[in-house]
Amino acid sequence: MKAYASRLFPLIRGGGGYLNILKSKQFLIGLTTGIIFLIFSALIVYFTGDFNYDIRRFNIIFFFGAFIIISSIFLSSYLIAKRDLKLSEQKRLFDAVMEYTTDTIVVKNPSGVYIAASKSAEKFHFGPELASIISKTDEEIKLLSFQRGDFFKTVKDADELIWKTKSLHNFLLSLHDKDEILHTFDVTKIPIFDEKGGRLLSIAVGHDITDRMESEKQFKSMFYDNSLPMFAFDFKTLVLQDVNESAIKYGGYAGNEVVGKTLDEINPFITKDVIFKFLDKFKEGKDKTFRGLKFPLKNGEIRDIEVSLTLIYKKDAPVAVATILDVTERLASESKIKSLKQLYESLIKEVSLILNPENENAVFHRTLVALQKSGIINAVWIGRLESDGNIKYISARGRGTQELMKIKLNADCDKKFLTLAERAVCFNRIVYNNDHISDPLLEPLLDFLIKNEWLSACAAPIHRAGKVWGVITLISGKKNIFGREILEFVSKISALLSHSLNEIDIKKELEKEKRKSEYLAHHDALTGLPNRLLLTQLLEEALKRADRGKTYVGVGMIDFDDFKQINDTFGHDEGDNLLKEFAKRAKAILRQTDHLVRLGGDEFVMIMEDLKNKDDLYILIPRIEKAFAKPIVINGRDIYLKISLGITLYPLDKQPPYLLLVHADNAMYSIKAKKGERKTFWESYKE
Repeated sequence: MKAYASRLFPLIRGGGGYLNILKSKQFLIGLTTGIIFLIFSALIVYFTGDFNYDIRRFNIIFFFGAFIIISSIFLSSYLIAKRDLKLSEQKRLFDAVMEYTTDTIVVKNPSGVYIAASKSAEKFHFGPELASIISKTDEEIKLLSFQRGDFFKTVKDADELIWKTKSLHNFLLSLHDKDEILHTFDVTKIPIFDEKGGRLLSIAVGHDITDRMESEKQFKSMFYDNSLPMFAFDFKTLVLQDVNESAIKYGGYAGNEVVGKTLDEINPFITKDVIFKFLDKFKEGKDKTFRGLKFPLKNGEIRDIEVSLTLIYKKDAPVAVATILDVTERLASESKIKSLKQLYESLIKEVSLILNPENENAVFHRTLVALQKSGIINAVWIGRLESDGNIKYISARGRGTQELMKIKLNADCDKKFLTLAERAVCFNRIVYNNDHISDPLLEPLLDFLIKNEWLSACAAPIHRAGKVWGVITLISGKKNIFGREILEFVSKISALLSHSLNEIDIKKELEKEKRKSEYLAHHDALTGLPNRLLLTQLLEEALKRADRGKTYVGVGMIDFDDFKQINDTFGHDEGDNLLKEFAKRAKAILRQTDHLVRLGGDEFVMIMEDLKNKDDLYILIPRIEKAFAKPIVINGRDIYLKISLGITLYPLDKQPPYLLLVHADNAMYSIKAKKGERKTFWESYKE
């Protein structure tokens, strides 16, 4: 009991004090009951006269009455403390709402004095002399606030109305913020009465709907003035609420024929379940546009459509807006070119054709065959621009192309009549006719076009090495075939052919450069003779052939006598001319089976194959000597070229190639050392 009291009395003091306890309903009931018991016990003693007996009963009743009074005090204090705690909690919650809410909330007493306001409400009455609206009336605030117009009159009228009708009131209120920007608020005014019906206080809650109203304003402008058909419907019931003028014209229905109906009633090609699935995907952010749908017009025509969804809020209720895009013509066009695109992709996949084209004819043939398979193209041909301006037919397939070959085409851009092919070459761009026979520039060919049903056509230039090389022309037996997509396709085909032709040229050039590089790598730049790099290969192959054929190979090392003196006397340029002349004369006397190799400077190696015996050397050597018997003219002077030749004979000297060269070199230096007294310019190697 003491522990309970120790917790309770602080609550009594904190819950309103002793006066609140004495005023409480519970305490008054307990006090009245206790007094009744006390009076009743006194009457018993007075009327019975038996004091000892009655005093005991009096004490029992008296103490019971006192217990009731004390219990009432404790109960009252507990209930009051509990009530005050609840009020305190509610006050903290109220203060938090007023502190952090973005809505404007104000509370007035019955006299019209502001007793509470949210921060967002106070900021709209900001002024140099107005720190707060608390404890002020509207009349007082009016003198200090920068709000103007009918603001305060609207507030006053709303206050009078709620007290008079005893019910809440909704109205719109315009307020300026500190930056003079006008805001529109949706305000709900609520009157609060006490238990006896007396006025207690009023609460006004305002929500800023400026953005929403602006959004609705923009939506109305966008909705009603839009050139695309638009339908507004309820997000939950799918009931159509509104349509724009474009939708009425598109469908052929009057607005009152569709408004109020559900979407599935307007469009039998789509069910409610499907629509709700679309809406679920839209709400999840997965899709905003839905394709593959159909829409029936009033005249019975069925159109292909795509639908884009947008969600707006009208008076805080979600409204879905469907915008219709008619794609009937686009799908028809896509269907026409589907096969062409597939063919183009197949051509792209032909890597061997594009990146490694065999030749021009193969590229043209494969391309024309593929194009004609589409079923849209009746005829297709490729022509090459000649140097005289004529367009030469290179490859053609389809109806009328054989007769076309008899028609002469020339890219004379100034002549009166020009075919599409001639125009494509002249203008260096893609050109087309979707009504070919109505083209006045084709008047001379009108009978030919009608006969072969060339009703629409397209021509695109083909480039090679950056210049117009030729033209490709595609012809169809239907009008209006060449839309944007097909023209893009033709442009890609033209680029593909240009790429293939350039690839052919690049391959040829690379092959030429490769052969040139290989030649330069193995041949002497001055004389054109094989060089040191090729020597080993030539010698090894010669020895192998000799082994197989049981023949001999002569390996000779040649060096000029006194070549330095020639360079010093006449200069290196003339020395080079002498080397070239030597190479020329030496090649002239060699057989097809022989080779002359320049090692460098004035040193040469001679390989003489297919010698039946060693005596064959004596037939070749005089020919060499005879070749240099005639003088070489340098600066008007006759110079008699003298050489020293060392020879070794395989397989008599059965050594690997490098030792054969060493032995021939030894023999050459041996004869060179005797040049002052020798009778011959050559010598054989001797071990």
